[in-house]
Amino acid sequence: LAAFVVPYMFFFSDSLLMQGGWLDTIHVTASALLGIYLLSCGIIGWFFGRIGWTLRALLIGAALGMLDAGLLTDLLGLGVAVAMFLYQKRFVTAEDIAHGKD
Repeated sequence: LAAFVVPYMFFFSDSLLMQGGWLDTIHVTASALLGIYLLSCGIIGWFFGRIGWTLRALLIGAALGMLDAGLLTDLLGLGVAVAMFLYQKRFVTAEDIAHGKD
């Protein structure tokens, strides 16, 4: 799926092609990498432990926000990712992961 999404990212952001300042290039590249990671996690259903359909939909929404080059959507996507990471660390134990529990 990333192979279909990345060309659109190039179209919407010239900084991803290293056209522009260094800070813009670093920002857009980091945002794109995290967005692709979140999209993969949402599709697979694994984000530091198994996740249900609701959390998968949230991750996919956060990923789509990260794939856009705007600062507001990046912050929103990053906020959702951090909140889900903290949720997973709080409520999912290593024993649950080892036994395959949701």
